[in-house]
Amino acid sequence: MKWLRWGPIGIFAFLLLCAVVYIVYMINVDPGNSEFSALPLILLTLPWSILLAQLTGASSGVLAWTGIVIGALVNGTILWLLGWLLTRTTSAIRRPHV
Repeated sequence: MKWLRWGPIGIFAFLLLCAVVYIVYMINVDPGNSEFSALPLILLTLPWSILLAQLTGASSGVLAWTGIVIGALVNGTILWLLGWLLTRTTSAIRRPHV
């Protein structure tokens, strides 16, 4: 049942990797139309990326990327805790009570 613990965070990490590859691809292939290339990454880090951008007043630059990184870490931690809770719950259900 370890896949319950690591499955959500693995899928999230794969989606983050796909979003980063997409950003790099769009910047290198079509830099004129790359305004929205970070949108998949921002969507994966919601609501923290928007919240931190509002708090810092940064819509681009180092502070905005810091908000995206913090958002990814927070969302990843939440997903890992969700997986841990699923593993614990399913192991408690399968255990016979004496």
